[in-house]
Amino acid sequence: MNFYTHKHYEHILSTALEKNWKFKYFKFSEFNKKNLKTCFLRHDCDHNLIAAKRLSEIENKFGVKSTYFLRLDAPLYNLFCSEQENLVNQIINKGHLIGLHYTYNYNKSQRWNNEKIKFYLNYLKKKFKKITTVISFHQPNTD
Repeated sequence: MNFYTHKHYEHILSTALEKNWKFKYFKFSEFNKKNLKTCFLRHDCDHNLIAAKRLSEIENKFGVKSTYFLRLDAPLYNLFCSEQENLVNQIINKGHLIGLHYTYNYNKSQRWNNEKIKFYLNYLKKKFKKITTVISFHQPNTD
């Protein structure tokens, strides 16, 4: 079987489901539950929301839930654009959750920009109906 294809991804999901794995949203409320066969499936959307939408369709076909982390400063997509917003809504409508994929600032004096994080989270909350407050950091360093 060819790896890194949609067909292979379907094989991975179907095998996990056959082995009784449960797929959960990336939410704080889910982390404390003691189920050894739980997968917190997540996707950091760095480049292409069309590709993300395709993965959401495959997961939906298998009844799998996942979380898609989105960047408001992505160089290759723009969440302020109605076409991209529509793709995100299609992902949500397939039963998935979205979250913030935050670009970490490597400048130590400005490492955490709480106001920027709050602005990004508030934007996502107002624009989309299913959001987690868990943040995925884009290319974090060892700090």
